[in-house]
Amino acid sequence: MEKTNEFNIELGKLKLDKNVNTYALVESLKQGIGDLMNSQTYKKYLDFCSKLYNYSNNNKLLIFFQNPDASYVGSFTFWKANKRYVNRGEKGIMILAPVTKKEMEIVSEKRPDGTIKEVEQEVLKIVSFKPTYVFDISQTSGEPIPTILKKLSGKSNESELLIDGIKNICKLPIIEDNQNRLGNANGAFDPKNNEILYSPKISSNQLAKTLIHEYTHSKLHDKIDDYVINRDRYEIEAESAAYMVCKHFGLDTSDYSFGYITSWATGKEIKDYEDSLKLSSDVSKQIINELNGYFEHLLVKQKQHIKAELNKNHFKDNEKLIDNIHKLYITTNSSSLKDIKELCTKDIPEETRSLLSSVTDELKKQEVKLMSQQPSR
Repeated sequence: MEKTNEFNIELGKLKLDKNVNTYALVESLKQGIGDLMNSQTYKKYLDFCSKLYNYSNNNKLLIFFQNPDASYVGSFTFWKANKRYVNRGEKGIMILAPVTKKEMEIVSEKRPDGTIKEVEQEVLKIVSFKPTYVFDISQTSGEPIPTILKKLSGKSNESELLIDGIKNICKLPIIEDNQNRLGNANGAFDPKNNEILYSPKISSNQLAKTLIHEYTHSKLHDKIDDYVINRDRYEIEAESAAYMVCKHFGLDTSDYSFGYITSWATGKEIKDYEDSLKLSSDVSKQIINELNGYFEHLLVKQKQHIKAELNKNHFKDNEKLIDNIHKLYITTNSSSLKDIKELCTKDIPEETRSLLSSVTDELKKQEVKLMSQQPSR
């Protein structure tokens, strides 16, 4: 991400509310997910998901420890049936498949007249387990599968602000993954090393949401075994909080968040996760207040810098002048009074030109007054 000066983040448009009410954000989330669940896109997605095998908790653990980023997992045969093929050189994920044996067993059967009769019946019994191998979708190529996820693109003032904010309020190391530890994932909270990783390949808007998602995981979900077993609920909690925090600060992540949450709620309704949404609401309030505290501190620091520069150059400071200079620093990527003077010779938007005139007129007025007060020689 390119380095920018300390004034290029616009704080004036942000909601720095002390009392955050997330009720409307939760309702917006539920409405968006409900609409998606009633769409044809979601029906196609469900058709595909219905073919995926429902693995036991033990196998979920095995899959997770071998490939923590695995999302859609199936056998070689499964992927072939769905017109996808395992890439050459890929290593399978080992799980345990049951070995069954047919046996005859005596069972009790109720007759129509109410009497019980014992009959012999053939049953399948698990006698042992054997290793078998499956592959994640990231290890395959071929026909695209139905998806309800749309990655966020682009860059915005809000996303740049949130990225800066999370990096400053989070006590854990936040590391750009340049060694491809993440595979195809956008980011991850690593509880073992107590750090957050993010992909260098994603957009600024996606990164802002991803960092809040992983920061939420670090606050709520720091036990690996619990995470694997409760992964659907935990992912819904982290993404719901990320959506609410981003939405509060003006970044709409619904294109991605609604699909992500819905994918983890497959087979259920969002009302089945009311407790999770309550938890997400609580933690989002906490994160919003943490960010508000940082943004307020940043705003004060920036204005103190401007005041010090004015005084150093023998200008009298006042609130309106400081505010206008701060706006100029933001809108023109300036960082000094010298930069502002150079703007007079540049082609800038009319709105910015008006603001520049207000600042330069005030500074010239003060210069004239200062000159008149100097004793003549």
